[in-house]
Amino acid sequence: MVEPAINMFDTHKSIKALISAGVKEKHAESIVELVSQSRDYDFSRIATKDQLNSAKGELKIEIDSVRKELKIEIDSVRKELKTEIDSVRKELKTEIENVRTELKTEIESVRIELKTEIDNVKIELKSEIANVRTELKSEIDNVKMEVSGLRKDMKAEIASVQYNILKWIIPFFLTNSFAILAIIIALFAKG
Repeated sequence: MVEPAINMFDTHKSIKALISAGVKEKHAESIVELVSQSRDYDFSRIATKDQLNSAKGELKIEIDSVRKELKIEIDSVRKELKTEIDSVRKELKTEIENVRTELKTEIESVRIELKTEIDNVKIELKSEIANVRTELKSEIDNVKMEVSGLRKDMKAEIASVQYNILKWIIPFFLTNSFAILAIIIALFAKG
């Protein structure tokens, strides 16, 4: 199998041509070495635009999926909490109604006792409401922390992809820049 012409670079001939054009031998050797290295670069390791667009598309799909999952989860938590609040509300209403009935039947004989019991019920209700508020705030804070964590993870993943892309593109451009510089020097040296 015949190798492509890109791999057939006569370094000796190129050094002689540069020297005959007036470039010092050490400079000519360095220029030819840089050109030779740039021609041997493995271009298969550089991500294509299609690959980058594909990765970008996959990340967008994953972000949308996470967003949908979180929305569903938040809606589910919201429904659960609403149901729980409604249940607590019904229980409290029932309990209050029971207290009212008891108060009406015993109002004459136990006025002082009922006042104390009502105060105790108020304290219990305030405590239960405070507990429900604390639980709800904790649940909401947990959801916020999860969303924040996912955002940080996605940012880190995007930064990693960007770093990997730059890691392969910069050496490519530097190598080609040296090759172009060598050609320019050679052209000016001839002139």
